[in-house]
Amino acid sequence: AGFVFLLLITATLGSENNSTEEENEGFCTTEKESCDGDTDEEKQNYAKIKWTDDKDYLIREQLDKADDEIVPNPAVAVDMFNEILKDHPQSGRANYALARTYQFLIWKTNTTEEKSDLCEKTKTILRNVLSWSDVSEYLKTASGHLFLTIAEKDCFKSKSEGIEALQFIREFEPDSRFAIVLCHDLFLEERYDEALEQIEDVLSRNPVNFLLNILKSTIMKVRKDEKKDVKQANRMLRELDYEEAMEGLKKDERMQEGGLLTMDLNYLGVELSKRNRKDIKEIIYKDASRLHLIPSPMQRPLELMKDLKSQPVWELSELQSQNRWTNAQSLTGLGQTSDKLKNIAANLKAIKEEAQEIVKEIDDGDTWIEDKASLVGHGSSYTRGLYLYSKKKHETCSKSPTLCKILKKFPDSSNCKKCISKFVLLRPKTEVLPHVGPTNAKLRAILPITVPEGDIGITVAGRDVKLEEGKIVVIDDSFENNLWNEAEDDLLILSIDFHHPDLKDREKKNAAFTDHVKNKFVIY
Repeated sequence: AGFVFLLLITATLGSENNSTEEENEGFCTTEKESCDGDTDEEKQNYAKIKWTDDKDYLIREQLDKADDEIVPNPAVAVDMFNEILKDHPQSGRANYALARTYQFLIWKTNTTEEKSDLCEKTKTILRNVLSWSDVSEYLKTASGHLFLTIAEKDCFKSKSEGIEALQFIREFEPDSRFAIVLCHDLFLEERYDEALEQIEDVLSRNPVNFLLNILKSTIMKVRKDEKKDVKQANRMLRELDYEEAMEGLKKDERMQEGGLLTMDLNYLGVELSKRNRKDIKEIIYKDASRLHLIPSPMQRPLELMKDLKSQPVWELSELQSQNRWTNAQSLTGLGQTSDKLKNIAANLKAIKEEAQEIVKEIDDGDTWIEDKASLVGHGSSYTRGLYLYSKKKHETCSKSPTLCKILKKFPDSSNCKKCISKFVLLRPKTEVLPHVGPTNAKLRAILPITVPEGDIGITVAGRDVKLEEGKIVVIDDSFENNLWNEAEDDLLILSIDFHHPDLKDREKKNAAFTDHVKNKFVIY
Protein backbone atom coordinates (compact mmCIF):
# COMPACT_ATOMS: atom_id res chain seq x y z
CA ALA A 1 0.00 0.00 0.00
CA GLY A 2 2.09 2.76 -1.34
CA PHE A 3 5.87 3.27 -1.47
CA VAL A 4 6.55 2.90 2.38
CA PHE A 5 4.62 -0.31 2.31
CA LEU A 6 6.49 -1.79 -0.69
CA LEU A 7 9.78 -0.83 0.96
CA LEU A 8 8.84 -2.86 4.01
CA ILE A 9 8.00 -5.88 1.88
CA THR A 10 11.42 -5.64 0.28
CA ALA A 11 13.19 -5.16 3.60
CA THR A 12 11.39 -8.14 5.15
CA LEU A 13 11.56 -10.64 2.38
CA GLY A 14 14.18 -9.48 -0.08
CA SER A 15 13.46 -8.96 -3.78
CA GLU A 16 10.63 -11.18 -5.00
CA ASN A 17 12.11 -11.11 -8.47
CA ASN A 18 15.34 -12.87 -7.53
CA SER A 19 15.34 -16.50 -6.48
CA THR A 20 18.27 -17.32 -4.21
CA GLU A 21 19.42 -20.38 -2.33
CA GLU A 22 18.50 -18.64 0.90
CA GLU A 23 14.89 -18.19 -0.27
CA ASN A 24 14.66 -21.90 -1.06
CA GLU A 25 15.92 -23.08 2.32
CA GLY A 26 13.28 -24.74 4.46
CA PHE A 27 11.86 -25.63 7.85
CA CYS A 28 11.47 -28.90 9.72
CA THR A 29 10.26 -29.21 13.30
CA THR A 30 12.14 -31.09 15.99
CA GLU A 31 9.12 -32.20 17.97
CA LYS A 32 9.86 -35.84 17.11
CA GLU A 33 13.15 -37.49 17.76
CA SER A 34 13.61 -38.36 14.11
CA CYS A 35 12.23 -38.01 10.60
CA ASP A 36 12.47 -41.00 8.32
CA GLY A 37 14.93 -42.60 10.73
CA ASP A 38 17.31 -39.61 10.71
CA THR A 39 18.64 -38.17 13.92
CA ASP A 40 17.79 -34.63 14.94
CA GLU A 41 21.31 -33.57 14.00
CA GLU A 42 20.96 -35.03 10.48
CA LYS A 43 17.58 -33.42 10.15
CA GLN A 44 18.80 -29.99 11.17
CA ASN A 45 21.70 -30.23 8.75
CA TYR A 46 19.25 -30.58 5.89
CA ALA A 47 19.68 -27.51 3.65
CA LYS A 48 15.96 -26.66 3.52
CA ILE A 49 15.20 -27.38 7.12
CA LYS A 50 13.33 -24.15 7.86
CA TRP A 51 10.73 -24.82 5.17
CA THR A 52 10.21 -28.52 5.88
CA ASP A 53 8.00 -29.99 8.60
CA ASP A 54 8.10 -33.64 9.67
CA LYS A 55 5.62 -34.80 7.00
CA ASP A 56 7.41 -32.95 4.22
CA TYR A 57 10.75 -34.28 5.43
CA LEU A 58 9.63 -37.75 4.40
CA ILE A 59 9.16 -36.56 0.78
CA ARG A 60 12.07 -34.15 0.71
CA GLU A 61 13.78 -35.74 -2.28
CA GLN A 62 10.68 -35.24 -4.46
CA LEU A 63 10.31 -31.69 -3.22
CA ASP A 64 13.99 -30.90 -3.82
CA LYS A 65 13.83 -32.14 -7.41
CA ALA A 66 10.75 -30.01 -8.08
CA ASP A 67 12.40 -26.99 -6.42
CA ASP A 68 15.32 -27.28 -8.81
CA GLU A 69 12.98 -26.72 -11.78
CA ILE A 70 11.19 -23.60 -10.48
CA VAL A 71 13.49 -21.03 -12.09
CA PRO A 72 14.76 -22.79 -15.25
CA ASN A 73 11.56 -24.72 -16.07
CA PRO A 74 8.58 -23.42 -14.10
CA ALA A 75 6.04 -25.32 -16.23
CA VAL A 76 7.85 -28.58 -15.44
CA ALA A 77 7.95 -27.62 -11.76
CA VAL A 78 4.17 -27.09 -11.77
CA ASP A 79 3.61 -30.63 -13.04
CA MET A 80 6.00 -32.07 -10.47
CA PHE A 81 4.40 -30.24 -7.54
CA ASN A 82 0.93 -31.23 -8.69
CA GLU A 83 2.04 -34.89 -8.77
CA ILE A 84 3.32 -34.55 -5.21
CA LEU A 85 0.04 -32.94 -4.11
CA LYS A 86 -2.02 -35.83 -5.47
CA ASP A 87 -0.62 -38.00 -2.67
CA HIS A 88 0.14 -35.23 -0.17
CA PRO A 89 -2.55 -32.54 -0.65
CA GLN A 90 -1.68 -30.78 2.61
CA SER A 91 2.04 -30.56 2.07
CA GLY A 92 2.75 -27.01 3.19
CA ARG A 93 6.02 -26.81 1.33
CA ALA A 94 4.63 -28.22 -1.94
CA ASN A 95 1.69 -25.81 -1.86
CA TYR A 96 3.86 -22.79 -1.10
CA ALA A 97 6.42 -23.76 -3.74
CA LEU A 98 3.66 -24.24 -6.31
CA ALA A 99 2.38 -20.73 -5.52
CA ARG A 100 5.90 -19.34 -5.98
CA THR A 101 6.19 -21.20 -9.28
CA TYR A 102 2.92 -19.70 -10.46
CA GLN A 103 4.38 -16.29 -9.57
CA PHE A 104 7.31 -16.93 -11.92
CA LEU A 105 4.81 -17.79 -14.67
CA ILE A 106 2.82 -14.62 -13.90
CA TRP A 107 5.96 -12.57 -14.53
CA LYS A 108 6.54 -14.33 -17.85
CA THR A 109 3.05 -14.48 -19.33
CA ASN A 110 2.03 -12.08 -22.08
CA THR A 111 -1.71 -12.75 -22.08
CA THR A 112 -4.28 -11.19 -19.75
CA GLU A 113 -6.38 -14.34 -19.63
CA GLU A 114 -3.47 -16.59 -18.63
CA LYS A 115 -2.27 -14.10 -16.04
CA SER A 116 -5.74 -13.86 -14.51
CA ASP A 117 -5.97 -17.66 -14.26
CA LEU A 118 -2.52 -17.94 -12.67
CA CYS A 119 -3.34 -15.16 -10.20
CA GLU A 120 -6.49 -16.88 -9.02
CA LYS A 121 -4.72 -20.22 -8.64
CA THR A 122 -1.94 -18.61 -6.63
CA LYS A 123 -4.31 -16.78 -4.29
CA THR A 124 -6.42 -19.92 -3.76
CA ILE A 125 -3.36 -21.95 -2.76
CA LEU A 126 -2.12 -19.29 -0.36
CA ARG A 127 -5.55 -18.83 1.25
CA ASN A 128 -5.62 -22.57 1.90
CA VAL A 129 -2.15 -22.68 3.42
CA LEU A 130 -2.91 -19.67 5.62
CA SER A 131 -6.11 -21.29 6.88
CA TRP A 132 -4.37 -24.48 8.08
CA SER A 133 -3.59 -24.69 11.78
CA ASP A 134 -0.75 -27.21 11.52
CA VAL A 135 1.51 -25.22 9.17
CA SER A 136 4.81 -24.03 10.61
CA GLU A 137 4.99 -20.37 11.59
CA TYR A 138 7.89 -19.83 9.19
CA LEU A 139 5.97 -21.18 6.21
CA LYS A 140 2.81 -19.35 7.21
CA THR A 141 4.76 -16.08 7.47
CA ALA A 142 6.26 -16.62 4.02
CA SER A 143 2.83 -17.44 2.59
CA GLY A 144 1.33 -14.29 4.08
CA HIS A 145 4.01 -12.08 2.57
CA LEU A 146 3.76 -13.81 -0.81
CA PHE A 147 -0.01 -13.33 -0.75
CA LEU A 148 0.54 -9.63 -0.05
CA THR A 149 2.94 -9.26 -2.98
CA ILE A 150 0.54 -11.08 -5.29
CA ALA A 151 -2.47 -9.04 -4.14
CA GLU A 152 -0.79 -5.62 -4.10
CA LYS A 153 1.70 -5.88 -6.95
CA ASP A 154 1.66 -8.85 -9.32
CA CYS A 155 -2.10 -9.37 -9.51
CA PHE A 156 -3.70 -6.20 -8.18
CA LYS A 157 -7.47 -6.45 -8.43
CA SER A 158 -8.82 -4.52 -5.48
CA LYS A 159 -7.62 -3.05 -2.21
CA SER A 160 -9.72 -5.63 -0.35
CA GLU A 161 -7.36 -8.49 -1.30
CA GLY A 162 -4.39 -6.55 0.02
CA ILE A 163 -6.31 -6.02 3.24
CA GLU A 164 -7.05 -9.74 3.39
CA ALA A 165 -3.33 -10.49 3.10
CA LEU A 166 -2.49 -7.94 5.80
CA GLN A 167 -5.06 -9.50 8.11
CA PHE A 168 -3.33 -12.85 7.73
CA ILE A 169 0.06 -11.28 8.47
CA ARG A 170 -1.31 -9.42 11.50
CA GLU A 171 -2.16 -12.75 13.14
CA PHE A 172 1.50 -13.76 13.43
CA GLU A 173 3.13 -10.28 13.32
CA PRO A 174 0.82 -8.15 15.52
CA ASP A 175 3.55 -5.63 16.38
CA SER A 176 4.94 -5.20 12.89
CA ARG A 177 4.68 -2.28 10.49
CA PHE A 178 2.11 -4.32 8.55
CA ALA A 179 -0.41 -3.98 11.39
CA ILE A 180 -0.19 -0.18 11.00
CA VAL A 181 -0.54 -0.37 7.22
CA LEU A 182 -3.66 -2.47 7.75
CA CYS A 183 -5.12 0.40 9.83
CA HIS A 184 -4.39 2.82 6.97
CA ASP A 185 -6.00 0.64 4.31
CA LEU A 186 -9.13 -0.16 6.33
CA PHE A 187 -9.51 3.58 6.95
CA LEU A 188 -9.12 4.41 3.24
CA GLU A 189 -11.74 1.82 2.32
CA GLU A 190 -14.06 3.42 4.91
CA ARG A 191 -14.39 0.14 6.76
CA TYR A 192 -14.47 2.21 9.90
CA ASP A 193 -15.54 -0.36 12.51
CA GLU A 194 -12.79 -2.75 11.40
CA ALA A 195 -10.31 0.12 11.24
CA LEU A 196 -11.14 1.21 14.80
CA GLU A 197 -10.77 -2.33 16.10
CA GLN A 198 -7.34 -2.63 14.51
CA ILE A 199 -6.29 0.88 15.58
CA GLU A 200 -7.29 0.17 19.18
CA ASP A 201 -5.29 -3.06 19.09
CA VAL A 202 -2.13 -1.25 17.94
CA LEU A 203 -2.66 1.69 20.32
CA SER A 204 -3.01 -0.72 23.24
CA ARG A 205 0.71 -1.45 22.77
CA ASN A 206 1.80 1.92 21.36
CA PRO A 207 -0.58 4.62 22.65
CA VAL A 208 1.48 7.51 21.23
CA ASN A 209 1.21 6.51 17.59
CA PHE A 210 0.10 9.97 16.51
CA LEU A 211 -1.16 9.16 13.05
CA LEU A 212 -3.36 6.33 14.30
CA ASN A 213 -4.78 8.67 16.94
CA ILE A 214 -5.57 11.15 14.17
CA LEU A 215 -7.25 8.45 12.10
CA LYS A 216 -9.26 7.38 15.13
CA SER A 217 -10.43 10.93 15.77
CA THR A 218 -11.17 11.45 12.05
CA ILE A 219 -13.43 8.39 12.02
CA MET A 220 -15.26 9.82 15.04
CA LYS A 221 -15.78 13.07 13.07
CA VAL A 222 -16.84 11.76 9.66
CA ARG A 223 -18.86 8.62 10.29
CA LYS A 224 -22.59 8.91 9.61
CA ASP A 225 -24.02 6.85 12.47
CA GLU A 226 -24.78 7.39 16.16
CA LYS A 227 -21.10 6.83 17.04
CA LYS A 228 -20.11 10.18 15.52
CA ASP A 229 -18.65 12.42 18.25
CA VAL A 230 -16.71 15.49 17.09
CA LYS A 231 -16.28 16.97 20.57
CA GLN A 232 -14.81 13.79 22.01
CA ALA A 233 -12.51 13.46 18.97
CA ASN A 234 -11.10 16.95 19.50
CA ARG A 235 -10.79 16.39 23.24
CA MET A 236 -8.77 13.23 22.59
CA LEU A 237 -6.38 15.07 20.26
CA ARG A 238 -5.81 17.89 22.76
CA GLU A 239 -4.39 15.34 25.18
CA LEU A 240 -1.60 14.39 22.76
CA ASP A 241 1.81 16.09 22.92
CA TYR A 242 4.11 15.24 20.02
CA GLU A 243 7.14 17.16 21.31
CA GLU A 244 6.90 15.51 24.70
CA ALA A 245 6.73 12.06 23.11
CA MET A 246 9.83 12.77 21.02
CA GLU A 247 11.92 14.10 23.92
CA GLY A 248 13.41 10.74 24.82
CA LEU A 249 14.56 9.97 21.29
CA LYS A 250 17.96 10.66 19.78
CA LYS A 251 18.21 13.10 16.88
CA ASP A 252 18.44 10.35 14.25
CA GLU A 253 15.51 8.51 15.82
CA ARG A 254 13.42 11.69 15.84
CA MET A 255 14.21 12.28 12.18
CA GLN A 256 13.35 8.70 11.26
CA GLU A 257 10.11 8.76 13.23
CA GLY A 258 9.11 12.15 11.83
CA GLY A 259 10.00 11.14 8.26
CA LEU A 260 7.94 7.97 8.41
CA LEU A 261 4.98 9.81 9.92
CA THR A 262 5.13 12.49 7.21
CA MET A 263 5.47 9.85 4.51
CA ASP A 264 2.35 8.10 5.80
CA LEU A 265 0.41 11.37 5.99
CA ASN A 266 1.29 12.19 2.39
CA TYR A 267 0.44 8.69 1.21
CA LEU A 268 -2.99 8.94 2.82
CA GLY A 269 -3.50 12.35 1.22
CA VAL A 270 -2.78 11.07 -2.29
CA GLU A 271 -5.01 8.03 -1.77
CA LEU A 272 -7.86 10.20 -0.45
CA SER A 273 -7.47 12.48 -3.49
CA LYS A 274 -7.87 9.43 -5.74
CA ARG A 275 -11.11 8.69 -3.92
CA ASN A 276 -12.35 12.30 -4.18
CA ARG A 277 -12.39 12.61 -0.38
CA LYS A 278 -10.85 16.05 -0.09
CA ASP A 279 -13.02 16.69 2.96
CA ILE A 280 -11.40 13.87 4.93
CA LYS A 281 -7.91 14.82 3.73
CA GLU A 282 -8.38 18.37 5.00
CA ILE A 283 -9.46 17.13 8.44
CA ILE A 284 -6.38 14.93 8.76
CA TYR A 285 -3.94 17.64 7.68
CA LYS A 286 -5.49 20.32 9.88
CA ASP A 287 -5.28 18.05 12.92
CA ALA A 288 -1.72 16.99 12.05
CA SER A 289 -0.75 20.66 11.82
CA ARG A 290 -2.38 21.47 15.16
CA LEU A 291 -0.32 18.68 16.74
CA HIS A 292 2.82 20.15 15.07
CA LEU A 293 3.42 16.98 13.08
CA ILE A 294 3.74 19.06 9.89
CA PRO A 295 4.50 22.77 9.31
CA SER A 296 1.05 23.45 7.86
CA PRO A 297 -1.77 21.58 6.11
CA MET A 298 -0.25 22.62 2.77
CA GLN A 299 3.47 22.16 3.53
CA ARG A 300 4.47 18.60 4.43
CA PRO A 301 8.07 17.77 3.39
CA LEU A 302 10.02 14.85 4.81
CA GLU A 303 12.88 17.25 5.58
CA LEU A 304 12.16 20.73 6.90
CA MET A 305 14.84 23.40 7.36
CA LYS A 306 13.09 25.96 9.54
CA ASP A 307 15.40 28.91 8.89
CA LEU A 308 14.71 29.09 5.15
CA LYS A 309 12.33 31.63 3.67
CA SER A 310 9.10 29.84 2.92
CA GLN A 311 6.47 30.72 0.32
CA PRO A 312 4.66 28.61 -2.31
CA VAL A 313 5.41 30.74 -5.41
CA TRP A 314 8.48 32.91 -6.08
CA GLU A 315 9.30 35.71 -8.46
CA LEU A 316 12.68 35.57 -10.20
CA SER A 317 13.64 38.80 -8.45
CA GLU A 318 13.19 37.09 -5.06
CA LEU A 319 15.78 34.37 -5.74
CA GLN A 320 18.48 35.83 -3.56
CA SER A 321 19.50 35.23 0.02
CA GLN A 322 17.94 37.26 2.83
CA ASN A 323 21.46 37.67 4.27
CA ARG A 324 24.36 38.88 2.15
CA TRP A 325 26.79 36.65 4.10
CA THR A 326 24.88 33.40 3.57
CA ASN A 327 26.90 31.93 0.69
CA ALA A 328 29.40 32.76 -2.05
CA GLN A 329 26.66 33.72 -4.49
CA SER A 330 25.05 36.20 -2.11
CA LEU A 331 28.42 37.60 -1.13
CA THR A 332 29.87 38.16 -4.62
CA GLY A 333 26.68 38.66 -6.62
CA LEU A 334 28.07 36.31 -9.24
CA GLY A 335 26.20 33.36 -10.75
CA GLN A 336 22.80 34.57 -9.61
CA THR A 337 20.08 31.92 -9.90
CA SER A 338 17.71 34.33 -11.60
CA ASP A 339 20.28 34.95 -14.34
CA LYS A 340 20.77 31.21 -14.86
CA LEU A 341 17.04 30.66 -15.26
CA LYS A 342 16.66 33.62 -17.61
CA ASN A 343 19.43 32.14 -19.76
CA ILE A 344 17.54 28.84 -19.96
CA ALA A 345 14.36 30.63 -21.04
CA ALA A 346 16.35 32.63 -23.62
CA ASN A 347 17.39 29.35 -25.26
CA LEU A 348 13.80 28.07 -25.50
CA LYS A 349 13.90 27.60 -29.29
CA ALA A 350 16.87 25.22 -29.26
CA ILE A 351 15.63 23.44 -26.13
CA LYS A 352 12.22 22.96 -27.70
CA GLU A 353 13.65 21.49 -30.91
CA GLU A 354 15.74 19.00 -28.96
CA ALA A 355 12.89 18.12 -26.61
CA GLN A 356 10.45 17.44 -29.42
CA GLU A 357 12.86 14.90 -30.88
CA ILE A 358 13.20 13.22 -27.50
CA VAL A 359 9.41 13.05 -27.13
CA LYS A 360 9.27 10.89 -30.27
CA GLU A 361 11.00 8.15 -28.22
CA ILE A 362 8.32 8.08 -25.54
CA ASP A 363 7.04 4.65 -26.57
CA ASP A 364 10.51 3.17 -27.15
CA GLY A 365 12.36 1.40 -24.35
CA ASP A 366 12.65 2.66 -20.79
CA THR A 367 14.04 6.14 -21.37
CA TRP A 368 10.76 7.78 -20.34
CA ILE A 369 9.19 6.79 -17.01
CA GLU A 370 5.41 6.55 -17.01
CA ASP A 371 3.61 7.06 -13.73
CA LYS A 372 0.92 4.41 -14.01
CA ALA A 373 -0.55 4.69 -10.54
CA SER A 374 1.27 6.74 -7.90
CA LEU A 375 0.21 10.32 -8.69
CA VAL A 376 -1.96 10.25 -11.79
CA GLY A 377 -5.65 10.78 -11.15
CA HIS A 378 -6.51 10.21 -14.80
CA GLY A 379 -4.62 10.21 -18.08
CA SER A 380 -0.90 9.60 -18.63
CA SER A 381 2.18 11.36 -17.27
CA TYR A 382 5.81 10.74 -18.29
CA THR A 383 9.17 12.00 -17.04
CA ARG A 384 12.69 11.83 -18.48
CA GLY A 385 15.67 12.87 -16.39
CA LEU A 386 18.49 15.24 -17.35
CA TYR A 387 20.26 15.49 -14.00
CA LEU A 388 19.15 13.25 -11.12
CA TYR A 389 20.57 14.05 -7.69
CA SER A 390 23.75 15.60 -9.22
CA LYS A 391 24.20 12.70 -11.69
CA LYS A 392 24.08 13.55 -15.39
CA LYS A 393 21.81 11.31 -17.50
CA HIS A 394 24.04 10.90 -20.52
CA GLU A 395 21.44 9.22 -22.71
CA THR A 396 19.12 12.21 -22.45
CA CYS A 397 21.85 14.85 -22.49
CA SER A 398 23.36 13.41 -25.68
CA LYS A 399 20.09 14.33 -27.37
CA SER A 400 19.62 17.63 -25.56
CA PRO A 401 23.15 19.11 -25.62
CA THR A 402 22.10 22.76 -25.53
CA LEU A 403 20.15 22.39 -22.33
CA CYS A 404 22.65 20.13 -20.58
CA LYS A 405 25.52 22.53 -21.29
CA ILE A 406 23.52 25.31 -19.67
CA LEU A 407 22.62 23.12 -16.69
CA LYS A 408 26.25 22.13 -16.19
CA LYS A 409 27.06 25.83 -15.74
CA PHE A 410 24.28 26.08 -13.15
CA PRO A 411 25.94 24.27 -10.20
CA ASP A 412 23.16 25.08 -7.75
CA SER A 413 21.10 22.70 -9.87
CA SER A 414 23.48 20.23 -11.52
CA ASN A 415 25.59 19.71 -8.36
CA CYS A 416 22.62 19.59 -6.00
CA LYS A 417 22.35 16.17 -4.33
CA LYS A 418 18.64 16.66 -3.62
CA CYS A 419 17.62 18.10 -6.99
CA ILE A 420 16.17 16.74 -10.22
CA SER A 421 16.08 18.30 -13.67
CA LYS A 422 13.74 16.56 -16.09
CA PHE A 423 11.27 16.81 -18.91
CA VAL A 424 7.65 16.16 -17.95
CA LEU A 425 4.98 15.33 -20.51
CA LEU A 426 1.27 15.18 -19.78
CA ARG A 427 -0.97 13.58 -22.35
CA PRO A 428 -4.35 15.22 -23.03
CA LYS A 429 -6.94 14.86 -20.26
CA THR A 430 -4.35 14.17 -17.55
CA GLU A 431 -4.30 15.26 -13.93
CA VAL A 432 -1.36 14.80 -11.57
CA LEU A 433 -2.82 14.57 -8.08
CA PRO A 434 -1.90 16.98 -5.26
CA HIS A 435 1.41 15.95 -3.69
CA VAL A 436 4.50 17.43 -2.03
CA GLY A 437 8.24 17.19 -2.63
CA PRO A 438 10.70 15.77 -0.09
CA THR A 439 12.39 18.94 1.17
CA ASN A 440 12.16 22.73 1.39
CA ALA A 441 15.94 22.98 0.85
CA LYS A 442 15.35 23.36 -2.88
CA LEU A 443 13.03 25.27 -5.17
CA ARG A 444 11.68 24.24 -8.57
CA ALA A 445 11.61 26.21 -11.81
CA ILE A 446 9.04 25.17 -14.39
CA LEU A 447 9.55 26.22 -18.01
CA PRO A 448 6.58 25.37 -20.25
CA ILE A 449 7.98 24.20 -23.61
CA THR A 450 4.84 23.20 -25.49
CA VAL A 451 1.55 24.56 -24.15
CA PRO A 452 -1.71 23.57 -25.83
CA GLU A 453 -4.81 25.75 -25.91
CA GLY A 454 -7.31 24.81 -23.26
CA ASP A 455 -7.54 24.11 -19.55
CA ILE A 456 -3.96 23.63 -18.31
CA GLY A 457 -2.14 24.86 -15.24
CA ILE A 458 -0.55 24.16 -11.89
CA THR A 459 -1.92 24.70 -8.40
CA VAL A 460 0.48 25.42 -5.52
CA ALA A 461 -0.85 25.58 -1.94
CA GLY A 462 -4.34 26.22 -3.31
CA ARG A 463 -3.23 28.97 -5.70
CA ASP A 464 -3.74 28.44 -9.44
CA VAL A 465 -0.77 29.50 -11.55
CA LYS A 466 -1.07 30.04 -15.30
CA LEU A 467 1.41 28.30 -17.58
CA GLU A 468 2.63 30.17 -20.65
CA GLU A 469 5.15 28.92 -23.18
CA GLY A 470 8.63 30.24 -22.40
CA LYS A 471 7.63 31.90 -19.12
CA ILE A 472 9.33 30.45 -16.04
CA VAL A 473 7.32 29.76 -12.89
CA VAL A 474 9.23 29.13 -9.65
CA ILE A 475 7.60 27.15 -6.84
CA ASP A 476 8.52 25.58 -3.54
CA ASP A 477 7.32 22.03 -4.11
CA SER A 478 7.41 21.22 -0.40
CA PHE A 479 3.97 22.86 -0.58
CA GLU A 480 1.14 20.79 -2.01
CA ASN A 481 1.02 21.14 -5.79
CA ASN A 482 -0.60 19.48 -8.75
CA LEU A 483 -0.40 19.84 -12.52
CA TRP A 484 -3.14 19.24 -15.06
CA ASN A 485 -3.74 19.20 -18.80
CA GLU A 486 -7.38 18.98 -19.82
CA ALA A 487 -6.61 20.24 -23.35
CA GLU A 488 -6.61 18.20 -26.55
CA ASP A 489 -2.82 18.13 -27.08
CA ASP A 490 0.28 17.25 -25.05
CA LEU A 491 1.71 19.57 -22.41
CA LEU A 492 5.52 19.47 -22.26
CA ILE A 493 7.44 21.24 -19.52
CA LEU A 494 11.01 21.45 -18.26
CA SER A 495 11.33 21.07 -14.48
CA ILE A 496 14.56 22.27 -12.85
CA ASP A 497 15.32 22.00 -9.12
CA PHE A 498 17.98 24.17 -7.49
CA HIS A 499 19.29 25.02 -4.04
CA HIS A 500 17.18 27.33 -1.92
CA PRO A 501 18.89 30.78 -1.98
CA ASP A 502 19.13 30.89 1.82
CA LEU A 503 21.20 27.71 2.06
CA LYS A 504 24.72 28.16 3.36
CA ASP A 505 27.52 26.68 1.26
CA ARG A 506 28.21 23.98 3.84
CA GLU A 507 24.51 23.07 3.92
CA LYS A 508 24.57 22.51 0.17
CA LYS A 509 27.05 19.71 0.78
CA ASN A 510 24.85 17.87 3.27
CA ALA A 511 24.21 14.16 2.84
CA ALA A 512 21.95 13.09 0.00
CA PHE A 513 18.63 11.28 0.30
CA THR A 514 18.46 7.53 0.80
CA ASP A 515 18.03 5.43 -2.33
CA HIS A 516 14.44 4.71 -1.35
CA VAL A 517 13.54 8.39 -1.14
CA LYS A 518 15.39 9.10 -4.40
CA ASN A 519 13.49 6.40 -6.26
CA LYS A 520 10.14 7.50 -4.90
CA PHE A 521 10.53 11.16 -5.75
CA VAL A 522 11.89 10.77 -9.30
CA ILE A 523 8.33 11.13 -10.63
CA TYR A 524 7.35 13.93 -8.20
